[in-house]
Amino acid sequence: MARRRVSHRRGGGFGGRGMMSGIIKPKGLIAAIILGAGAATLAEKILPPVIPYQSAAVGFAVGGVGGAVGALARDMLKGGISTTISNIGGY
Repeated sequence: MARRRVSHRRGGGFGGRGMMSGIIKPKGLIAAIILGAGAATLAEKILPPVIPYQSAAVGFAVGGVGGAVGALARDMLKGGISTTISNIGGY
């Protein structure tokens, strides 16, 4: 019997990536959080605010879910997002 050759090929681009990885692959969750917070800070200085949670979207694009968490945490510490339940309804 003749053996069949099997080609092992890795998927290119974003095809083989999951929700946890963004454009840059940081090593660990803490690195992703720091990377997302930094990208959100940079985007805030360069880009005009167009959509709500724009900094979280930028953090997600760069560092995945960890980057989005870092951007949201940065906004909360800065005071950009309300963290109390009483402010949600406008009371």
